Amino acid sequence: MLLDPDGKTLEFELGPKIKLEKMPLWIKGLKVDDQQGIIFTWSQLKTCFNDISDGHLLFKYKSLSTYEDYITDLIISEEFKYFLTSTYFGHIFVWKLDKHRKMIHSFSGHSKTVTSLSLHPK
Repeated sequence: MLLDPDGKTLEFELGPKIKLEKMPLWIKGLKVDDQQGIIFTWSQLKTCFNDISDGHLLFKYKSLSTYEDYITDLIISEEFKYFLTSTYFGHIFVWKLDKHRKMIHSFSGHSKTVTSLSLHPK
């Protein structure tokens, strides 16, 4: 993506259109991780991890949060085989990146919504 010198227009190029396998019908969030080649989509009841090159489903999880305390962001650490979700009610959950849903740890203490997550570089 390129920004013109005046800062008024953007120029970008789109790749081929791909269909994301098993993507939720109505998504609450979408995030692209170029470095790991993954597209994350989530709804209030389902979270999917798809390959960025062909849309193939890598992982699918159901019920990572309650309907009222929905996911607000998601990050993944391939190096340590886990991912984190943040929620509307201020919770952060650490999940094992595996075919079966397994919560490793939960953090609570935020009094407001956790709106975004970030990995700290080494």
